[in-house]
Amino acid sequence: MFAKELARLIRVDYRLLVASAYSGFVVWHGGLAGSIPLTIATEGHFTADQIGVISTGSTIFAFFNLAIVVCLFISIPLVNRMMLPDEKIASTSTPACSMMSQSRLGALLGQQNALRTA
Repeated sequence: MFAKELARLIRVDYRLLVASAYSGFVVWHGGLAGSIPLTIATEGHFTADQIGVISTGSTIFAFFNLAIVVCLFISIPLVNRMMLPDEKIASTSTPACSMMSQSRLGALLGQQNALRTA
């Protein structure tokens, strides 16, 4: 929703804006919000009898994980910047606006919506 509002205020390529917003999830699970590392670090978790309790120092705060998170934190914005298209081919309309501008599709969706509310 933030991407949609931002696209209304300034001239941006909507496709890249949405892709950039979702690319933040790549780093999310390796960070402090990782549900699996936090679960297996809890005493009495559902697989404790099979794997034991594994501390966050061995998962979230392990060097290999922190190195990957730092690399992704640097490389993802750079890759997103490199994907920025020229002004000539930038798409500034939202997918919903593009779909509704096609008369047949707009009429079909409008009819389906009218049938649902009737």
